[in-house]
Amino acid sequence: MKRQSKERPLRQPGDSRKMTAAADWAEHHNLEIYRTTDYCYQIEGYNFWPDKGTIQTESSKKCSERGLAGLADILKKPLLEGGLSTAGSNEVEVGFAPSLLNVWPQR
Repeated sequence: MKRQSKERPLRQPGDSRKMTAAADWAEHHNLEIYRTTDYCYQIEGYNFWPDKGTIQTESSKKCSERGLAGLADILKKPLLEGGLSTAGSNEVEVGFAPSLLNVWPQR
């Protein structure tokens, strides 16, 4: 399955904003990312379903953290970088990737 997932295109027509934002974020941080299904990415060994916010280890253990903010915490990578700054608890100013706007609430 892993070999097959490396051959899938990372982006597909009709992807949600959350799917696009997750791919943008992972690429921005030069993280290893593969698309395993239409709705799931594998990022640095974690399966991540952006639309549901579910994060799972390769050993199938579901993480208590949720969403892109939770994955950022796990991987110790900032959620907002490269021009994005916190404008409020759930909003950011446009900078690096407009697709990240209002997709996940900040902790």
